Amino acid sequence: MKKVASSSNPDMDVYRCSPCRYYYYPELGDPTQNIPPGTPFTALPDTWRCPPCKEPKSAFVKVERPANRSLEQ
Repeated sequence: MKKVASSSNPDMDVYRCSPCRYYYYPELGDPTQNIPPGTPFTALPDTWRCPPCKEPKSAFVKVERPANRSLEQ
């Protein structure tokens, strides 16, 4: 999957964890860490970690929104 330079709505940008390939969807937030739906990746606290593998935010890259993936994780 290639990195994306810009989006029509940056608040809806999708990010993927490089080590485990978990996708962060802002419309879902992260209920495991009390991050409400609608929270952009850039607004996540610096202490936020990838839910499955516990990597830091710095391990994530902005990616194209997968066209064939459900938002269910």
